[in-house]
Amino acid sequence: MSILESANPEQAIIGMLLSIILFCVIAGALGIVQIVVAILHLVNYWKDNFENNDSKVTHALYQFFFGLGIIGLIIVLVKQ
Repeated sequence: MSILESANPEQAIIGMLLSIILFCVIAGALGIVQIVVAILHLVNYWKDNFENNDSKVTHALYQFFFGLGIIGLIIVLVKQ
């Protein structure tokens, strides 16, 4: 008898659900942190009128949209 045959199906489903929930919590927290940090950077660069910060502004925008993408991915996965 293999490990898969001896596994309790209910425990396997509970394990899968817990891992999905854990993934959503960790990825959601990462997405929120990315968005918050990007906004803080953009506000800081805005105070300096974006002078000599072209690459930093680009990075902050990339970071913001990366965070939005993570949140969007979680929403799509959860809605299925």
